Amino acid sequence: MDRKYLTLLLAALLLAGCTLPFAETPAPTPTQIVIPTSTPQAPSPTTLPPTLTFTPVPTATATTASVPATQPSGGLPPVINPGTASGPYAVILVLSNDVLNVRSAPGANNKIIGTLDYNATGITRTGPWSQVAGSVWVEIQSANGVRGWVNSNYLTEYIAPSSTCDPKVTTLMTQLEQAILTLNGETLELLVSPAHGMDVWAYRNGRPINFDSEHARWVFDSTYSHNWGSHPASGQNITGPFHEAILPSLVEVFNVSHTTTCNDTEISSYTNTWPEEYANINAVKSYKPGSPGVELDWRALLIGVEYVGGKPYIFSIIQFIWTP
Repeated sequence: MDRKYLTLLLAALLLAGCTLPFAETPAPTPTQIVIPTSTPQAPSPTTLPPTLTFTPVPTATATTASVPATQPSGGLPPVINPGTASGPYAVILVLSNDVLNVRSAPGANNKIIGTLDYNATGITRTGPWSQVAGSVWVEIQSANGVRGWVNSNYLTEYIAPSSTCDPKVTTLMTQLEQAILTLNGETLELLVSPAHGMDVWAYRNGRPINFDSEHARWVFDSTYSHNWGSHPASGQNITGPFHEAILPSLVEVFNVSHTTTCNDTEISSYTNTWPEEYANINAVKSYKPGSPGVELDWRALLIGVEYVGGKPYIFSIIQFIWTP
């Protein structure tokens, strides 16, 4: 066959192949959030003095908000709109082997008339609420039609994972980085969820320490020592105040070039990275890659975002490091 005609035939075949439809649609990939580069810079953790001296703040050191996420302390009245139906809501802070009880009236002593799964969604608040024994109870109607009362601490405003990259979340992440790098407790206080506070995990295998907004304001100053649970490599308990046990790692991530993505909870060498009791809390990942030639000094943060009154707040921060 003439070489000219052979070339034309091959070109036609290639053009036809390029127009063939794909057999399947590829799965959606995590979306990267672009954080402005104007974030104030703080000294690298390697340049921080080995011991930091702060003036003790009585308000912060007199009590502690160290309540594990599995032992909620009750909802807060500010998230309640009496007499107004609202939704949708979803269940949080319930383990997969447990359920959220729906009761005939507000209070844990009343009859159970239904249950909600640990990851249930499609819940509507009908409007009425009542405070019982320090906890706020709200009347709800579930997706399957059960109507009754639940402890509001186990509910959150439902936001579809596809909406995690809301521009308001981008702003929230920028504000969080600025608050950490400038040690600005007043700013951090405004970013913490007013409904559930902020759970901070030194490591995923440890235990969360919960800071409400008032205590979050003083984390850079407080000398109160927390037990953060065991180290993933040594197994030894990690103890100390926030500014010693947590702050240097956060600065190490936010103070250098890092990526911030939503709908992405995958961490190299880890499984079950996102706590099951956070099933309806969306996550944003901040990742600092390893140093050239070292690689294993990468760090990752999974940051939970909760909406309260249609506005995003910080719900949790979990740190991950390489472990053998």
